[in-house]
Amino acid sequence: MSIKGDSGGLSRLITDGEIFVGAEGRRDQITVRYPLSDPDDSLKAATILYHLISSSVGRPLWDYQSDAELLQGMLDAMDACELLWKNQILHRGVSAGNIILAVNPGPIGAVGFLSDVEFARMPADVRFSGDSEYASSATNCDDRLRPQQTAGYVIYVYDASGQHAGSTHISDAKLETVVQNMSSPKFRVAICGGGIGGLTLAVALGKYSDIPIDVYEAANEIGTVGAGLAVWKRTWDVMQSLGLEAEMTKRKIPLPQEKDEPSVMIRRADDPKGGADLYQLVSSYGSIPLHRMHLVDMLRDLLPKTCTVHTSKRLSKYTHKADGSLTLHFADGETATTDVLVGADGIHSLVRAQLSQELLAAGRLYPGLNAPDAYSKSVNPRWTGSMVYRSLIAPSKVRTDHPIWSTTGICYSGKGKHIIAYPISNGSMINFLAFYTVPDGEGMPFPGKWVEDAPKEEALAHYVGWEPDVQEILQMHAMTPHVSAGAGQAMEDACMLGRLHAHDLTTHDTVPAAIQIYEDRRLAFANAVVAAARETGLMYEFNGPEYDGALPMDADALRRWREGIFRRWEFQWQGSPLEECREAEETLRRAVLVN
Repeated sequence: MSIKGDSGGLSRLITDGEIFVGAEGRRDQITVRYPLSDPDDSLKAATILYHLISSSVGRPLWDYQSDAELLQGMLDAMDACELLWKNQILHRGVSAGNIILAVNPGPIGAVGFLSDVEFARMPADVRFSGDSEYASSATNCDDRLRPQQTAGYVIYVYDASGQHAGSTHISDAKLETVVQNMSSPKFRVAICGGGIGGLTLAVALGKYSDIPIDVYEAANEIGTVGAGLAVWKRTWDVMQSLGLEAEMTKRKIPLPQEKDEPSVMIRRADDPKGGADLYQLVSSYGSIPLHRMHLVDMLRDLLPKTCTVHTSKRLSKYTHKADGSLTLHFADGETATTDVLVGADGIHSLVRAQLSQELLAAGRLYPGLNAPDAYSKSVNPRWTGSMVYRSLIAPSKVRTDHPIWSTTGICYSGKGKHIIAYPISNGSMINFLAFYTVPDGEGMPFPGKWVEDAPKEEALAHYVGWEPDVQEILQMHAMTPHVSAGAGQAMEDACMLGRLHAHDLTTHDTVPAAIQIYEDRRLAFANAVVAAARETGLMYEFNGPEYDGALPMDADALRRWREGIFRRWEFQWQGSPLEECREAEETLRRAVLVN
């Protein structure tokens, strides 16, 4: 690429074409020519940064319907600025006289054009015209007149015939906010917990920003409790956005197909007269079975250079400093400082407990936790009344014609109990979970350790009389009781929280707004998922209102039971967490810039 003539302050471009400034250095005519045969390909092949907003090149100003939309366009285009910088494409930088105006996002993300709004401060006789080899005539696309002394920036736009097509006004204060937020130093983020949720948050923050991140893990290495897990379409969308699809391909882990797939076969297994298939759940993409450790390994490989992982760091408490930062106090006596602390430290979260106590003392507790019992459960989680014996089973121990191999997952149901089993890791292991519910146990303190080894005989005793296929897999391995966690919801939470904190408009001052938006978007949804999961577990064990497990089975009751299970499952493949992230980012923009 070459720039001929006096550029007159023109931002430097990198493109496959050439830019010509008018003869003898005239600044009123600039021509952009592309060597590409298809004008539609020009935007895909080159990112053009220059003074003009030309209808033949990008989105013309008159397409913007309001100042708010124009400001949003500027912010979107700043993403292009960061993209260029990361690809070693230099320009003068973003300043009050060098703002980016966006076109519609292209294949590489939000792309935009640098527009020097200092021309709005120039005399009225300064005119620019852009000419493309594809345009039938020159396009008068920008005529910037001097505004009143305190009026901010007024941009007047003319169409190709020279007719006035529209104008917009942007106050100095709004532009200064944009510029200040782009240039303000970011904050530090500490993540307490190096499990799936904590690692996903670190990956999301690193993908969208250069925020310094510290992950503090209490164990002596990054690992995970549990065996297999299944993720669904919503979580898969998040995984793709963070680069996990490529990591799965490297490891030869099968990728899901974009079509409806059988997911879980639910079968009655406690009938002494013989079991029966009750319901085949079908879902978009089906389920995606993974080993938890494989997912942790992939996330660890995606951690950004801005992230430091500290192991053997058990948080004891945090304290507030006068400047608004936090001091983290660890069990080994060491301390660390951060600006934002995220608790990803599990069901017995110290961060959640201390924060809840602080909010209660300040009278700022979330409305849903105002009831004493609800608050108590938040600080000291109560038992659900369910136990789960969990294991990985070697496939060599399971006969080749066992029903587990003929489905992506099977749920053996009985009154007050159910068993779930499905192959993971290309069939190299079977994930096995045996649940039973203790009558009147929900809400009671758990009478023992939450996680411990258990003899095989303890699990077998709960499923006496169940069909032979169940007895066979129960004999395979010693079990581990475990309180299940929602890996998919943790990843969705982390994605939105990471994107909001990484946003250009999130600074020290606006972090509270970002966190509030995250809470407004995710808390009610996550609570609804928890409720649906509880209800589904009850239904698997014929303890729900639709069907109580009575024999012989009633056809109408079974129909209601199937429909109820589907309703409680369908959130897994409905909606888009990425679109919800974009909506949250738009809410942040409005909160910071418009309101």
